[in-house]
Amino acid sequence: MSKKPGIRKTDDLSLLRREAEKLAASGNGKVENSSSDQDLAWLLHELQVQKIELEMQNDQLRNSNDELETQRSKLAGLYDLAPVGFFTLDLYGIIREINNTGSIMIGVPKKRLTGRSFRDFVSAEDVETFIDFLESIQIREIRQSCELAMLKQGGKFYARVEGIAPAYHTTENIRCYIAVIDITQQKNAKSIQEKQILQATITAQENERTRISQALHDSVGQLLYGIKLKIDQWDQQLKQDNQYTILNQIIDLAIQETRNISFELAPSILKDFGLAVTLNEMAERLTTKQLNIQVYSNLKKRLGLSLEVDLFRMIQELVNNSIKHADASNISIVLKNMGRITIEVTDDGNGFNYTKHDQIAGSGIAAIRNRLSLYNGDLNIESLSGKGSLVRLILEETKTI
Repeated sequence: MSKKPGIRKTDDLSLLRREAEKLAASGNGKVENSSSDQDLAWLLHELQVQKIELEMQNDQLRNSNDELETQRSKLAGLYDLAPVGFFTLDLYGIIREINNTGSIMIGVPKKRLTGRSFRDFVSAEDVETFIDFLESIQIREIRQSCELAMLKQGGKFYARVEGIAPAYHTTENIRCYIAVIDITQQKNAKSIQEKQILQATITAQENERTRISQALHDSVGQLLYGIKLKIDQWDQQLKQDNQYTILNQIIDLAIQETRNISFELAPSILKDFGLAVTLNEMAERLTTKQLNIQVYSNLKKRLGLSLEVDLFRMIQELVNNSIKHADASNISIVLKNMGRITIEVTDDGNGFNYTKHDQIAGSGIAAIRNRLSLYNGDLNIESLSGKGSLVRLILEETKTI
């Protein structure tokens, strides 16, 4: 059976007392006993023993204090030199303590961080995520984690944030301890990998489009031309038949439709003459009595073929959306290269009420966003119901993979 704390303390004191009595009985602690004053000698002996006992206790306390100070210094060193940023927050997310690593991550001295809100260093798009995280760890009092885009001096970084609230409430109103782990490299590596997969997918799609386009042109198109030539060889009497005229019109429509499909799949003109010429060709093919498409471009030189293909696909998707969904009568395509490439597709169609917080569903917009991500691009939409729409794409000239 283990000893109770009180018994252990008594034993320690008894041991100290025995040690003190031994020292008191030694040469330095010996007291002259007078036969006429035994009580005084006993009192002097007791005082001598207690004095030595107190000195021994003081030495033990000093040693214990030195050991505690050594351990505290070690822990302080580990706290400040840890590869993880440690923050102590109060109930409202105000920073009360921070280690050196956390200060270095944000790029602000510790003394200027204390007293500021942690959310000041969270990127705007992730503030709501952080608020939910802070509320969650305070309510549940178990370890929680989330990923945040965080702000630092001159930029941003990505972090995994883990936190826990103490099971007790302190007088300093400390409500949670959080660790901030920089995952920027992992995030970038993952992003690069995702972009590589996306690029491989797009490349495979373009290759398949090219294969089908060539098949349409070389096989179906040639067969239709062959049929038309054979019909043209009929004698004059057969040509006067109304069925001949109808058949000839149907074949002409089939040839035109085949050419249009082949163009949409993979316009060979893009490879040979570039994006500006291809856009003008597309506008001419799609323009009718009910629809007018205008193209404005300041491109003075060819862009890379891969970039031109991506730009064409994005513009093609936006034009198709205006035709199919907006019921537009006029579509304008503006293409500029002023250090960054800007594309503006404007229509006078139905339009819709849109704010920057709205998420537009649809595979077409998703495909545009995927291609834009390869160039660190942005997509902006301006639209009002009954007032038409403007879609603006801004992207770098080179891919980021």
